[in-house]
Amino acid sequence: GQKLHQAKVELVVKAQQTGKVMSKPGNLPKVKPLERPVSLVLNRG
Repeated sequence: GQKLHQAKVELVVKAQQTGKVMSKPGNLPKVKPLERPVSLVLNRG
């Protein structure tokens, strides 16, 4: 369970962060809203 779930979450976060970085490098504030969807995923798990 938990380790696999955590790995999935990390993959999602990395994918979202790299997507943001590739589209608009240096826009750190745009990364913060990603915390909400990730927390939703954690609550569902």
